[in-house]
Amino acid sequence: MDELKDLVKVVGKYRPLFVFLILVGGGGAFIVSALLPVKYEAATTVYVGREPQKPVDQYYTYDGFYSQQASMQYTDTVVGLLKTPDVYRTALEKGGGEQISALEFLNSTEVRKVSPQVINISVVRKEKEESRRLLTTLSQTVSEKIKSLNQQGDNNFFVSSVKADPLVTTIKQNYLLNTFVGMLLGMVFGFSIMGLVEYLKKP
Repeated sequence: MDELKDLVKVVGKYRPLFVFLILVGGGGAFIVSALLPVKYEAATTVYVGREPQKPVDQYYTYDGFYSQQASMQYTDTVVGLLKTPDVYRTALEKGGGEQISALEFLNSTEVRKVSPQVINISVVRKEKEESRRLLTTLSQTVSEKIKSLNQQGDNNFFVSSVKADPLVTTIKQNYLLNTFVGMLLGMVFGFSIMGLVEYLKKP
């Protein structure tokens, strides 16, 4: 109990420092959040499938079932392609005029497999139309790349967007959360200074 009282007394001595650092941390975080540029996220959903062979009247085939199983496994291949810079370089060459490198394009893109045959793709950029343009070109490039890769093999696989026009949303800064985190960091910094000063005071 005495140790707790001593701690409260020590913290009380440094109250102005804590108030100053908390205000600086919170204010700084708010200002930085306000100065950060607004970004836009273009998102789309693509479906990976395989066209089954035409049924034969004389007998029943299991090609529909096998097509579904093969598509589920092939989705991992599509996700893997979307995580390589070559696809993005091809997309940029196809689009033309984009002032962005393939590596930057890759880092701006998030690929997430949400179900066995469904993939979510999103691109975050500072310009609204740029994010939409890049995502549209990327989706078309992947679809064409899958067809070209399977020309000598199983060419029944396909990748198609669920909706042609991507959904574009504005990414805004969370001022309240950023300010709270800044204040928290200021308080932690204050405790660090307090601990260091009190330690140096000891004989």
